[in-house]
Amino acid sequence: MVRTKIETFIYSVIDRNTKQVIGSFENTEELKTQKAKTAAVAAAGFPEDFICVLTDTVSARYEMPDEQFFAEAKRLGD
Repeated sequence: MVRTKIETFIYSVIDRNTKQVIGSFENTEELKTQKAKTAAVAAAGFPEDFICVLTDTVSARYEMPDEQFFAEAKRLGD
């Protein structure tokens, strides 16, 4: 069966005051908490008070048996 998996999350960095997009960066994990977003913005070289917004994803399609897909999905989810 063919499955789709998100491999890269693309985030834009926005200046809180001017509302302008300053740059972007990619991450292999989805940033779900504000703390994680702040840390990722700082790690990408931007000031911590900038806003981080998910703008796009890059996904891949895999063809594999259901059992293998679910085994890998559990392993990647941890």
